[in-house]
Amino acid sequence: MELIKRRNFPVIDIDNVVAAESELGSFTIENLSVKTVLFQTGYLTIDYYDEELEAYYLRIPNYEVRASFFNYLLNSFTSVEPSFINDIDSWVVKNIDI
Repeated sequence: MELIKRRNFPVIDIDNVVAAESELGSFTIENLSVKTVLFQTGYLTIDYYDEELEAYYLRIPNYEVRASFFNYLLNSFTSVEPSFINDIDSWVVKNIDI
């Protein structure tokens, strides 16, 4: 989550991530890409590949991963009581289509 904060990664658009093959397969510790980390850790999966653009379209794979991601995100970006975050998290997950 620190990487997401430092890079101002647009998590609101997490189901519209586009990545080149080079972004998904290799990385260096000195220059980590948020897309690469989210893909390599399973928070994003390939939705489809556009051959013409040579681009991968990524999305969160399922409800459980979405819930886990947003719960961790809310906990990382706020200093609110954890039980309140769980209530917010449940609302967000239920109201965002996958």
